[in-house]
Amino acid sequence: MSGQQLSLVAGYQTRYNQRVVLAGSLQMCSNQAMLANRDPSGTIKSSPNFILCTEMVEWNLQERGVLKVENVRHNKVGDKPDSNNNPENYKRQVDVEYYIDVYQKKEGKWVPYVADDVQFQFIMLDPYYQVALEQPDRSSPTFTYQLKTPWRLGIFRFHVDYKRYGMTYIDNRMEVSVIQLRHDEFPRFETTGFPYYLNVFVMMAGSFLFIVYFIFSDFSKVKGVKA
Repeated sequence: MSGQQLSLVAGYQTRYNQRVVLAGSLQMCSNQAMLANRDPSGTIKSSPNFILCTEMVEWNLQERGVLKVENVRHNKVGDKPDSNNNPENYKRQVDVEYYIDVYQKKEGKWVPYVADDVQFQFIMLDPYYQVALEQPDRSSPTFTYQLKTPWRLGIFRFHVDYKRYGMTYIDNRMEVSVIQLRHDEFPRFETTGFPYYLNVFVMMAGSFLFIVYFIFSDFSKVKGVKA
């Protein structure tokens, strides 16, 4: 094996975020190897082998490159977000806000994750929205996006699917229903119905003119009609 098929160190992560690391040599993490390539005036921590082995062990033990999701919530625009009281359904053409908090583990502490490519989807059978979440405040873990529910009825899913090399995967899903409007919530007059509205008034005007003509007409001269 040679070229791109040859790996001295390889790491593997399953879809459920289990990890394993394979190294081609145990000597690469020995004190002798680390001391051999350190800076002349530096400590062992300046050795590339020390940095590689430290990061490799931290990654394998999930102390590095780990993401977690908390406080997923959604609500109508203008309502107060509450992760313990997410609505089960929304009506058609309603403005909805979606929020999700993403943290990254660094040096044993959970800090806000910063990224511009956290993918968000609003799906029924096909994605109605497929966008990158916005992070208004880089010092906050909150990512958000505002959308409008479609005209179509059914069960939809908020889905955050985020997979990047070296990071644990995020696959967060939450289902909601888009339901019909109440009978008194439809628009009073729809623009698509204007031709039908006009037809009603034309028929009313025509009927009125016919009745007036019939009342004031003189039928005495009409053959077969007796006065």
